This record gives sequence, C-alpha cells and structure tokens, in this order.
Amino acid sequence: MVKIDEKFYDYADVLTPYVIAMRYPNELFLEERHAKKALDMASEFVNWSKFVIAETSERQ
Repeated sequence: MVKIDEKFYDYADVLTPYVIAMRYPNELFLEERHAKKALDMASEFVNWSKFVIAETSERQ
C-alpha cells in the first residue's frame, strides 16, 4: 500500500482543468505564472510517482 501525501490530492484538483484545456484548447486562457505553478506541481507529482514505482518494484 502506498501512502499518498494530501498535497497530491490538492495538486490533482488544481491540475484537472488543464487536462480539460488540452482537449478543448480554446476554453482556458493561462497566464504564465499559472502555467509555471501547474508545471511545478505536475513535475513534483511525476517525480514522486517514479519514486513510488521504483520503491514498489524493489520490494517485489
């Protein structure tokens, strides 16, 4: 079982509209500061995911 830090649930809530924007690009205008924050969150989430996958693989 993997313990998920609460901040990643918050990140998912923040990042979800960006997924929708990728599908419907005219629906959302992004300011650079918002895009930077989203990229930082996504990067942290991906790095954490890679760590969890590596740790889980080592245990098996």
